[in-house]
Amino acid sequence: MSQQAKSPAELELELHELRLQLAASQERESKCSAENSWLLKGMAMLTRPQSIHSLFDALIAILRPLIGFEHATILVLEKQEPQLRCAVASHPLLQQQSWQRGPLFERVLTGETVALFAPELTQEFAACHPDVQRMAGSVLLTSLNLVQGRMMLICCHSARHRLDLQARDLLERYRPLMDQALLNVGYRSRLELLVEEKTRALRQSQQCFRQFAEMASDWFWLTDANHQFIQFAEDVEGEEFTSSLMSQIRGKCFMDYLTDRERSKAEKWQRHRQDLAEHKPIRAFRFEVFFNGQSRWLSINADAYYDDRSQFLGYRGTVNDITSQVVRNQELKRAKMRADAANQAKSQFLAVMSHEIRTPMQAILGMLELLDQSELTSKQRELIRHVTHSAALLQTLLHDVLDLSRIESSEMTLESIPFESHFVINSVITQLEERARSKQIGLQVELDPQLPPLLQGDPLRLTQILFNLLGNGIKFTAQGQVKLSVRRENRWLHFRVQDTGIGIPPELCSELFRPFRQLDPSMTRRFGGTGLGLVISQRLVSLMGGEIGVESQLGVGSCFWFRIPCYEVQGGTGVEVMAARELETLPTLQILLVEDSLVNQQVIQAMLRKLGHQVTLASNGREAVAAVAAATPQLVLMDLRMPEMDGLEATRRIKQDHPELPILALTANASEEDRVACRLAGMSELVSKPVTSRRLQMAISDVMGKKNGQL
Repeated sequence: MSQQAKSPAELELELHELRLQLAASQERESKCSAENSWLLKGMAMLTRPQSIHSLFDALIAILRPLIGFEHATILVLEKQEPQLRCAVASHPLLQQQSWQRGPLFERVLTGETVALFAPELTQEFAACHPDVQRMAGSVLLTSLNLVQGRMMLICCHSARHRLDLQARDLLERYRPLMDQALLNVGYRSRLELLVEEKTRALRQSQQCFRQFAEMASDWFWLTDANHQFIQFAEDVEGEEFTSSLMSQIRGKCFMDYLTDRERSKAEKWQRHRQDLAEHKPIRAFRFEVFFNGQSRWLSINADAYYDDRSQFLGYRGTVNDITSQVVRNQELKRAKMRADAANQAKSQFLAVMSHEIRTPMQAILGMLELLDQSELTSKQRELIRHVTHSAALLQTLLHDVLDLSRIESSEMTLESIPFESHFVINSVITQLEERARSKQIGLQVELDPQLPPLLQGDPLRLTQILFNLLGNGIKFTAQGQVKLSVRRENRWLHFRVQDTGIGIPPELCSELFRPFRQLDPSMTRRFGGTGLGLVISQRLVSLMGGEIGVESQLGVGSCFWFRIPCYEVQGGTGVEVMAARELETLPTLQILLVEDSLVNQQVIQAMLRKLGHQVTLASNGREAVAAVAAATPQLVLMDLRMPEMDGLEATRRIKQDHPELPILALTANASEEDRVACRLAGMSELVSKPVTSRRLQMAISDVMGKKNGQL
């Protein structure tokens, strides 16, 4: 059965329906195209450089016409943060609203897009402000990814069902595009922030370097392969000389400006050119240039630099104007020369004064000694003793001043000979026993059984230190005792001088080791002294490689201590043998006494005759040479400073014909330089004035003993 043909009315109805469907399809396509165009335009807006808040505002502005919401807010959940915070909102109430994180928000944050037609029934919106609830008749929620976490978009409309499932589907359809756009913007923002931070750090570093360069005294420079300057750090602000140099020296080298004095140092510049030829590093190379009418000293540091093919391109480095430093060094050198000259003048003055003072002191002490050996009444002998004591104090003052001067000018050197430790200590005690006995105080000694019997060092200076410390202890002790303790501890010798004297306030102990320093000026009038003994002791202990100190309590007493290295000698003999020979009776000797002072001639001649010797006199070196040529004596006592010919020249001439003749220097010159000069001239030994009969006998015994091979 054939199909019944449709009537024209039916065909017209179908055609009308098809036209309606096509129109609806075209309307949907146009709407979708408009949405896509608007959304793409909005995404383009999101990619523009802007802050995160501007970005969120732009997102709300893009979605508002598409979704049809009245108000919206964006909540951000950053990593490691449990609470949601409002980043941006289209209404102040939404901006002020504090949101609770409930089950609904958890669904949205996990990726679900939710449409609510009765939002007040949820936990999150039930806790909202009533005005917010009225704004949220229908709600659309979704979440998007951020670089630093997630964000949640809340769209609100006051009418029920206004934000429906169709709006949800639309938002869900475009969410991946918005998600990627936000991530891209986030990454770009992070990158821009990182670039900005690095740029800021670079600028700060450049500014810091520029400030350092401006403050530094060095200039940076660059040369070519021919060592011609091609670049300077022109932004460095220096002196007028610096700026002028940088503008004029380009294309030249420093060697074009060398002073004549610098050019004369051919060997120095030959080595420098060789270093340049071998491309060696240059470090602190100093030289003088003449530039713009003035002389300057420069110091350069540089290293060679190369291209990618290791081809030498030149040097780059720094140059520093050290003129002020060189001038200061030259001034210091001149000041040192002046100080040395002044010190030399002082030494010469002290030598002259020593000679001029010791010469009359020899006469005074010698005459007093001879007078004391004559027949005197008890009253006369007492007067002689007082005068002798005063003269001895004057001699001690002279020795202290000369010793301090030699120590300060580094002229004093220590001997290093074997000596008997017990003998040196006991000799000091023996000399001071009478002084302690006269004050009715005790003087005790405590020696360590482990004290080595034989030591290596300077016995004379050790005696001087002990004499100063024990003498002070006796001087400032009115009753009680003074005790010397000596013990050995490993490589050190410890000495302690304990007294029961007046004591010293602890805060003033440090003042004791300053020259000419006494704690109370009245002490000088009451006890006497120069204030040099402790200073000299401190310097001597320091020369020995030790240290010295004091412990004291006012009204109780003081303890002065020092320690020096212990150098023990195994076997042999020391000073004890020499001391024993002091008492030996010498045979009668033929002695030539060479002395320009008539008074000293009489005094020393009388001493020698009392010792049993025969004496011939000469007043200067020329007479001494003639006397030895006429009749050779067994011993010559020779003064140094004499008119016509001094003792050193006379000794050299005598030694030419009589090399075995012992010559003993008997002089007021007692410095180490004088001793060396005497030995170089050929003298056997030196004895400083003033001398006593005992010292003179010991010196003659020593010299004659060496000549006869007894030692």
